[in-house]
Amino acid sequence: MSEAVVDHLPERDLRLDACRGIALWFIYLDHIPDNVWSWLTLRHYGFSDATEIFMFVSGATCALAYGAVRRADGWWAVVSHTLRRGWEIYVVFLALILAITHGRSDLGGGPSLEGSCFEAG
Repeated sequence: MSEAVVDHLPERDLRLDACRGIALWFIYLDHIPDNVWSWLTLRHYGFSDATEIFMFVSGATCALAYGAVRRADGWWAVVSHTLRRGWEIYVVFLALILAITHGRSDLGGGPSLEGSCFEAG
């Protein structure tokens, strides 16, 4: 990136990243059965849990990130950037899935299908 572009980029608000990180840890703790630390999470103290917090903060982060694009170039630029970012995430997801399945096949396969409805014959 050129220096002119870098000078106009807004600073990343690390407080939002910290809130998303804490929410992800809470979600992780909520999914562990019989967890002593789950009393720290929001699931026990209200009608919602950390998932709603994570989604709200992620939406606020997107609004901050794409607000400048909308003001400068309009809604079509926001839609274009969003679709491009979604495609990038999808491609990385597919690459990870392919790498994991290829790695599992190199190690001798995955879980046994013996005795399941997927068993051949």
